[in-house]
Amino acid sequence: MPYALKGNTVIREDTGAVVKEHPTKAKALAHLRALKINVEAQEAQWRTLDEHAQEWLDESVKTAALAVTPSPFSTSTTSNWVARVGGLPPYIQNIAKGMMRGGDVDESSAIGRAIGAVKRWARGGGNVHPEVRAAAAAALAEWEAKRAASKVEKGVKKVASAAKGAASSSSS
Repeated sequence: MPYALKGNTVIREDTGAVVKEHPTKAKALAHLRALKINVEAQEAQWRTLDEHAQEWLDESVKTAALAVTPSPFSTSTTSNWVARVGGLPPYIQNIAKGMMRGGDVDESSAIGRAIGAVKRWARGGGNVHPEVRAAAAAALAEWEAKRAASKVEKGVKKVASAAKGAASSSSS
């Protein structure tokens, strides 16, 4: 569990950061028990997600094809930062669409969950095949590169806008 008790204080084990100081040890223990229940529930949800996602991508042969076959949600190239940098990586697109097939996950949630699954699989979680891990790592690298490119583009636009504003005010 990522939380621990230090006196009357609940802390994060990984960072040592204080989650909450309690007036009594009993309240701190109750808080720690509640956190444990939440962590266990979240882990169970992730295991279920991993199982479903693995069903969608179970055959390693499909993984290679899904990793390179685009399945865009939209043809727009300007609707949001993801579209402006070329869209989601194909593997993430296909995982998200697979999650949406059941009908109980909307597009936005499916994309977020797909990105989370790819991050988990890339670092070796989820007990996935090596082909899935490799495809996830490649998709994650592409996703991170696109995020970085978007931030650079946004920064360039801010600088250009500021320069334009400065030029127009100095010519007045």
